[in-house]
Amino acid sequence: TVLNLGSGGRFNDRANAVALDSAGRIYVVGNTENSTRGQGFVIRLTPTGQLDSTFALAGRFVLTDGSANPGAYRFNDVAIDSAGRLLVVGTVEKTTGTLNQGYAMRLLSNG
Repeated sequence: TVLNLGSGGRFNDRANAVALDSAGRIYVVGNTENSTRGQGFVIRLTPTGQLDSTFALAGRFVLTDGSANPGAYRFNDVAIDSAGRLLVVGTVEKTTGTLNQGYAMRLLSNG
């Protein structure tokens, strides 16, 4: 399956990790770029490889820093715990001012 994240990216989208949940759904995490900043993404696919429209915005969750000091979000890894909860870890690469920051975030089952 080829997916377009609709980011207007100037570089290739990059998938960094994949996980399967107990229902056979496929989670892909990574990063993409648009003209001003990097974006982290989570895509959920059905067991047959189609975008899962019940997750986030038509199967896609994209995180962008909207502050005056934009950063490049990189989603580096994904895990699903025994309760089926989604955990994403990554890095915010700041362009000015502060140092890069690591983070972990839990997403709801619907994104």
